[in-house]
Amino acid sequence: MSNAKKFTSSGSHHNSSHFSTHIASKQCINLLNMLGLRRLHHATFVRMTPETQTALTMLEPYVLYGTPNVQTVREVIFKYGFMKYANKKTSISSNTQIEEVSGESGIICLEDIIHEIVTVGPNFDKIKKALYPFI
Repeated sequence: MSNAKKFTSSGSHHNSSHFSTHIASKQCINLLNMLGLRRLHHATFVRMTPETQTALTMLEPYVLYGTPNVQTVREVIFKYGFMKYANKKTSISSNTQIEEVSGESGIICLEDIIHEIVTVGPNFDKIKKALYPFI
C-alpha cells in the first residue's frame, strides 16, 4: 500500500474530545495530532505509509479509516472544504483562490484538488497542508 490514501476521522467511539479530555494515552493523543485530528469529529486525508499504517492500527479504537472513492472526496470537499487563503480560514468558493494558493504547482481548480487527492499525486502533501480538517 505504498501510495494509497486514507480518509481518517476521529471520534468514532467516544463522546468527548481528545483535545481537552483524557481518553487515551499521551502517545495516542500525539499520534492523533500528527494525523491532523485535533478535535472530535475531524476528518482528513493522509498518505498511506508504513508509519501511518502503524499509527492507524494503534488508534483503531479512536478513528475510522478507509480508502475513499472519487464521489466521496468530491462531496466532502464541496460540503466541508475550507482552505488557508490570505492567512484566514475561508470556504473554497472560487477557482481564483485555488489558483492563488497552489497555481505554481499546476493546480488551478477544485477538480484538480480532487484529482490530486484521489490519485495521491506529487502535490498531495501541499494540498493537504492548504486544506483544513473537515468537520
